[in-house]
Amino acid sequence: MIAILIISFFIFLVLGMPIAFVMGSSASLAFLVEGISPIVLAQRTFTSTNSFALLAIPLFMLAGNLMERTEITKDLVNFCDKLVGHIRGGLAHTTCLTGMVFAAMCGSNNASAAAIGSMMIPALRDDGYDTPFAVSLVAAAGNLGPIIPPSIIMIIYASATNLPIKDMFMAGVVPGILMGIGFMVYSYLYARKLGMKHKNRAQPGEIWAAFKKAFFALLTPIIILSGIATGIFTATESGAVAVLYCIIYGFIRRKIVLRDVLDSLYQAAISTLGPMIVICFASAFSYLLSYSNFSEKAVGAIMAISQNKYIVMLLVVALIMLIGMFVEVTAACIMMIPMFTKLIATMGFDPIWFAIIVIIVFCIGAITPPVGITLYVSCGVAKLPLRDAIKPIWPFVFIMLAVTLLIIFVPQVATLLPSMLR
Repeated sequence: MIAILIISFFIFLVLGMPIAFVMGSSASLAFLVEGISPIVLAQRTFTSTNSFALLAIPLFMLAGNLMERTEITKDLVNFCDKLVGHIRGGLAHTTCLTGMVFAAMCGSNNASAAAIGSMMIPALRDDGYDTPFAVSLVAAAGNLGPIIPPSIIMIIYASATNLPIKDMFMAGVVPGILMGIGFMVYSYLYARKLGMKHKNRAQPGEIWAAFKKAFFALLTPIIILSGIATGIFTATESGAVAVLYCIIYGFIRRKIVLRDVLDSLYQAAISTLGPMIVICFASAFSYLLSYSNFSEKAVGAIMAISQNKYIVMLLVVALIMLIGMFVEVTAACIMMIPMFTKLIATMGFDPIWFAIIVIIVFCIGAITPPVGITLYVSCGVAKLPLRDAIKPIWPFVFIMLAVTLLIIFVPQVATLLPSMLR
């Protein structure tokens, strides 16, 4: 069965089918060849989405759409610019800081890249940065969306593995911030290489004025994260809170009307269809991998190379990066969960520590060619061919890998905050 599943998967992938239908077609073919009842396929696809935790996906999609309509991003960009705009390469730093703040509100790398890119790519061009660098910077900043909570991919992973979503959210805070700082350091070195000058430091009064204007926008991540951390509401309920807050904010600031809310509902429903279809078919594909004992065989192959936990994790990182280069993040994550579960049990890994490493490495795949979806989104905003962004994206990939290695060898980077809040 494994041979049929894997060979058909790559054939359909090479033929250019969307990844959801690649997995669905491969799974259906394997079901037919093995004589497994089609009812099982239907059950697996339905039960995979019959989850209260997954309700957070459309809610955060809706919240992100409302944020865009209420022009929250403009206020955040202006405030971030007042804080860090005076540093050499100030606009690049503003992009990174905006990415970190927006990640704590949105949860999606593609949505973050689109929202930030529409504003920052033209501004970065005008400031003297070349378009490939601007596109790569926006893709990297947007890619913090699934790492800094709330995170849609964390919700999906936690739903599939029964891990506490709150702990996973908290585990992503410090790594996400470290990556954002790493992007800013590289941006500073790049700006110095270009010979960019310092801008004047914003006066305290200007910073205060920008803060007041962005205050209610900045409250969004504070409400979401503090509510989850204190247990006032669950991660799923936090999505509903974010939606309600954005609606109230939009009406008070007179940025939206009832029609905007209805349009946002429609757009959120459309945006949710993609990941939900992927979850359906990826779950069927994952079920067949488990059914055919793929997990035991894969873990056995890894353990045959080494039983040292650090070497095993490096092998896992290399495998995930390879898969992430060709398969969309959500699909790849669900597809590999059976193997991850077996590996955690065999090696005695901390499941939260392991999960955050896996998610970060899969997110690296989102900006790595040839199937770097977030990089595609950023290139689309700038109308830049993907081939022109391949070279400048690699420094950001290496920064994310460096943080990943830090988490592997110093687990407290990811596990300290969740343990403090238990």
